[in-house]
Amino acid sequence: MDGARVLNAATTLKVKPSEILQYCDSVNMCFSKGLGAPVGSVVAGKKDFITTAVRMRKVLGGGMRQVGVLAAAALVSLEQIYPRLHLDHDKAKLIAKAVNEVHCSKVHVNLESVQTNIVMVDFYDGLSASEFCQRMGQVTEQEKVQLGEEIVVKMSAFGTARARFVTHCDISDEDVQQAVKKFQYIIQEYAAT
Repeated sequence: MDGARVLNAATTLKVKPSEILQYCDSVNMCFSKGLGAPVGSVVAGKKDFITTAVRMRKVLGGGMRQVGVLAAAALVSLEQIYPRLHLDHDKAKLIAKAVNEVHCSKVHVNLESVQTNIVMVDFYDGLSASEFCQRMGQVTEQEKVQLGEEIVVKMSAFGTARARFVTHCDISDEDVQQAVKKFQYIIQEYAAT
């Protein structure tokens, strides 16, 4: 299983990761996606599989010396970030709700689909995802005056009519409020056109 987000899933389902993974022969889990580690992943599975994986890693030159520092970062992620993943999920839901509060026919989030820290935003009436994402990354002079600050929100377009944003452990409550302010300002801008 590609377990990049298995801890987010377990958090949302309120189960231990082992309850999800019991149906898998093997799993690869990344510590840098959502867990805040700078780098690192782990592979788990049956003994024969791990023996083969270790051998293949060595054959392909994947061995590293003195990786204890990286392992320490992964442990910090498991001990300190994993128990608070629900906060990232809550922040994503808060921003998603704020997007819909503007009641603009051009921008919408299906709130039932926001279960973790990933939010998919849908666009209608000719508004393209790439245009919206680009605008969220810009600050106009008028916007600076009206909002009283410069706010940039990074998003990724997924096709022409959908974009994604993700909350993570480095997003503060203040960052969430700024993101809400930016989303609502930009959505109102598009609603007026």
